[in-house]
Amino acid sequence: MLTRLLFCWGLALGALAAAEPALLLVPPDVLADYRRWLHDRDVLTVDAWGGDGARRDVVEVALAQQALARGGWSAGVAFQQVDSYPRQLAFLDQGRAVMTATTVWRDDLAELAATVAGSPTTIPPGAFVAGLYTTPGNDRALRAGADDLGRLTAVCHPAWLPDWRALERLHMAALLPATSWEAMVEVVSSQRADVLLAPFQGTPGLALRAGERVLVPIPGLAVELRGERCFALARSHPQGAAIAAAIERGVRALEAAGTLRAAYTGCGFINPAVADWKRL
Repeated sequence: MLTRLLFCWGLALGALAAAEPALLLVPPDVLADYRRWLHDRDVLTVDAWGGDGARRDVVEVALAQQALARGGWSAGVAFQQVDSYPRQLAFLDQGRAVMTATTVWRDDLAELAATVAGSPTTIPPGAFVAGLYTTPGNDRALRAGADDLGRLTAVCHPAWLPDWRALERLHMAALLPATSWEAMVEVVSSQRADVLLAPFQGTPGLALRAGERVLVPIPGLAVELRGERCFALARSHPQGAAIAAAIERGVRALEAAGTLRAAYTGCGFINPAVADWKRL
């Protein structure tokens, strides 16, 4: 009798968890830009991926929700703002949320394989190409060619390993650590470093806007970040199995429908304007 009661109690808890919105982790700046970009549209029917605030991580918040819905998840989502990449992975490792709202590098999940899983790939190897962004007033950086990078300095978050390794490959004069994206933007804007890596933007001149700051890429140069990206999922969360099944089906459905490529192209991440730029 006790075993039967415990089994029924477990089923009841599972049903209760499934009925609650899935808790997704998102950086505060991404969530703010996502809400501005989405405006009053229904996220599940969005098919225009450009516009104010559009960039890779912003459209991924919408893609995550569309994938879950396409995969059969009907309880919706809620967002928890977490301001650093390592903290997001720690939250998933501890089962405090069920999924990231933006993608992560699959290699970063290797050491957490027992507790954190990855969705099907959304950005395959070789597809993540970024610009060397600088302030519009940094003429020395803007005039640089590939052979001049050894005279420039860069800033990056040390936990962003593919970014850090890509910059190390360029043998720049110095590679400075920063603790957040906002700090990186400030360091480049004040010209304490010349460049940072950022995805290309779907804006005039490929300009990147971060709050009141504007950065632009060094013309003609693109940097490949090695690896693939996926959404990260908490195995131990009560909703973990249901979310994993839904995101598995949903990401594959979005890929088959051409939605992933349309979204990444529409926001400027896959950018025809840089197709002929030298890839480093």
